[in-house]
Amino acid sequence: MTPRLCHPFPVTACATTRLSGHARAVLFHNGTWGQWRETLRRMPRHRRPDGLLSDTRVAASLVDLCGMDVLDRLPGRWVFFDRDFSELYGEWHEWGGMMASNLYFLPLQSDRPSRSPQPLFKLSATCGNLNTRKYRK
Repeated sequence: MTPRLCHPFPVTACATTRLSGHARAVLFHNGTWGQWRETLRRMPRHRRPDGLLSDTRVAASLVDLCGMDVLDRLPGRWVFFDRDFSELYGEWHEWGGMMASNLYFLPLQSDRPSRSPQPLFKLSATCGNLNTRKYRK
Protein backbone atom coordinates (compact mmCIF):
# COMPACT_ATOMS: atom_id res chain seq x y z
CA MET A 1 0.00 0.00 0.00
CA THR A 2 1.23 3.45 -0.84
CA PRO A 3 0.91 6.34 1.66
CA ARG A 4 -0.99 8.38 -0.95
CA LEU A 5 -3.85 5.85 -0.76
CA CYS A 6 -4.17 5.97 3.02
CA HIS A 7 -7.32 7.65 4.20
CA PRO A 8 -8.79 10.06 5.03
CA PHE A 9 -9.58 11.48 1.61
CA PRO A 10 -11.10 14.93 1.12
CA VAL A 11 -14.73 14.82 0.04
CA THR A 12 -14.28 16.55 -3.31
CA ALA A 13 -14.80 15.56 -6.94
CA CYS A 14 -11.18 14.47 -7.38
CA ALA A 15 -10.59 13.34 -3.75
CA THR A 16 -6.90 14.26 -3.98
CA THR A 17 -4.09 12.04 -2.73
CA ARG A 18 -2.00 14.83 -1.23
CA LEU A 19 -0.47 13.85 2.08
CA SER A 20 -1.34 17.19 3.71
CA GLY A 21 -3.76 20.01 3.13
CA HIS A 22 -7.14 21.41 4.11
CA ALA A 23 -10.66 20.21 3.35
CA ARG A 24 -14.19 21.04 4.42
CA ALA A 25 -14.84 17.30 5.00
CA VAL A 26 -12.91 14.02 4.85
CA LEU A 27 -13.88 10.36 4.70
CA PHE A 28 -12.46 7.34 6.55
CA HIS A 29 -13.39 3.71 5.81
CA ASN A 30 -13.06 0.40 7.60
CA GLY A 31 -14.03 -2.50 5.40
CA THR A 32 -13.90 -3.41 1.75
CA TRP A 33 -16.12 -2.18 -1.06
CA GLY A 34 -15.57 -4.70 -3.83
CA GLN A 35 -17.74 -2.98 -6.47
CA TRP A 36 -15.97 0.40 -6.46
CA ARG A 37 -14.38 -0.05 -9.90
CA GLU A 38 -17.76 -0.69 -11.53
CA THR A 39 -19.26 2.37 -9.79
CA LEU A 40 -16.29 4.46 -10.92
CA ARG A 41 -16.90 3.43 -14.55
CA ARG A 42 -20.52 4.61 -14.28
CA MET A 43 -19.72 7.99 -12.68
CA PRO A 44 -19.72 11.03 -14.98
CA ARG A 45 -16.28 11.15 -16.63
CA HIS A 46 -15.59 14.74 -15.51
CA ARG A 47 -16.36 13.77 -11.88
CA ARG A 48 -14.05 10.75 -11.62
CA PRO A 49 -10.82 10.84 -9.65
CA ASP A 50 -7.80 9.69 -11.64
CA GLY A 51 -4.37 8.32 -10.85
CA LEU A 52 -3.97 6.05 -7.83
CA LEU A 53 -7.37 4.71 -6.79
CA SER A 54 -8.95 2.83 -3.89
CA ASP A 55 -12.45 2.06 -2.69
CA THR A 56 -12.30 4.87 -0.11
CA ARG A 57 -11.01 7.47 -2.57
CA VAL A 58 -13.80 6.66 -5.04
CA ALA A 59 -16.34 6.79 -2.20
CA ALA A 60 -15.12 10.27 -1.16
CA SER A 61 -15.66 11.46 -4.73
CA LEU A 62 -19.07 9.73 -4.81
CA VAL A 63 -20.13 11.50 -1.59
CA ASP A 64 -19.25 14.82 -3.21
CA LEU A 65 -21.34 13.86 -6.24
CA CYS A 66 -24.35 12.24 -4.53
CA GLY A 67 -24.35 13.42 -0.90
CA MET A 68 -23.61 11.77 2.42
CA ASP A 69 -26.60 9.46 2.31
CA VAL A 70 -24.84 7.38 -0.35
CA LEU A 71 -22.75 5.95 2.52
CA ASP A 72 -25.88 4.22 3.87
CA ARG A 73 -25.87 2.12 0.69
CA LEU A 74 -22.19 1.15 0.63
CA PRO A 75 -20.71 -1.82 2.52
CA GLY A 76 -18.31 -1.30 5.39
CA ARG A 77 -18.11 1.30 8.11
CA TRP A 78 -17.55 4.94 7.27
CA VAL A 79 -16.71 8.07 9.22
CA PHE A 80 -17.59 11.38 7.57
CA PHE A 81 -15.74 14.22 9.31
CA ASP A 82 -16.96 17.74 8.55
CA ARG A 83 -15.48 20.81 10.22
CA ASP A 84 -18.68 21.10 12.27
CA PHE A 85 -19.83 17.50 12.85
CA SER A 86 -19.03 13.81 12.40
CA GLU A 87 -21.32 11.07 11.15
CA LEU A 88 -20.94 7.27 11.35
CA TYR A 89 -22.32 4.96 8.65
CA GLY A 90 -22.53 1.18 8.69
CA GLU A 91 -22.56 -1.18 11.63
CA TRP A 92 -20.72 0.21 14.68
CA HIS A 93 -20.47 -1.26 18.17
CA GLU A 94 -20.44 0.57 21.48
CA TRP A 95 -17.55 -0.59 23.62
CA GLY A 96 -15.99 1.09 26.65
CA GLY A 97 -17.85 4.37 26.10
CA MET A 98 -16.77 4.70 22.47
CA MET A 99 -17.80 3.41 19.07
CA ALA A 100 -15.74 0.61 17.51
CA SER A 101 -15.91 -0.50 13.90
CA ASN A 102 -15.52 -4.10 15.02
CA LEU A 103 -14.91 -6.09 18.17
CA TYR A 104 -12.37 -8.53 16.76
CA PHE A 105 -9.84 -7.45 19.37
CA LEU A 106 -12.04 -9.11 22.04
CA PRO A 107 -11.81 -12.84 22.83
CA LEU A 108 -13.38 -15.01 20.12
CA GLN A 109 -17.16 -14.72 19.96
CA SER A 110 -19.50 -17.03 18.12
CA ASP A 111 -21.68 -14.15 16.89
CA ARG A 112 -19.08 -12.45 14.70
CA PRO A 113 -20.59 -11.31 11.41
CA SER A 114 -19.75 -13.37 8.35
CA ARG A 115 -18.82 -11.84 5.02
CA SER A 116 -21.55 -11.84 2.42
CA PRO A 117 -21.44 -10.93 -1.28
CA GLN A 118 -21.83 -7.21 -1.97
CA PRO A 119 -24.67 -6.09 -4.25
CA LEU A 120 -23.87 -3.85 -7.20
CA PHE A 121 -24.16 -0.19 -6.22
CA LYS A 122 -26.57 1.76 -8.43
CA LEU A 123 -26.20 5.48 -9.02
CA SER A 124 -29.54 7.17 -8.40
CA ALA A 125 -31.14 9.45 -10.95
CA THR A 126 -30.69 12.42 -8.60
CA CYS A 127 -26.98 11.75 -8.04
CA GLY A 128 -25.01 14.85 -9.02
CA ASN A 129 -27.91 17.28 -8.82
CA LEU A 130 -27.10 20.42 -6.84
CA ASN A 131 -29.62 19.45 -4.13
CA THR A 132 -27.94 16.07 -3.49
CA ARG A 133 -24.41 17.46 -3.28
CA LYS A 134 -24.94 19.16 0.06
CA TYR A 135 -23.10 17.42 2.89
CA ARG A 136 -25.65 17.90 5.63
CA LYS A 137 -28.62 15.60 5.93
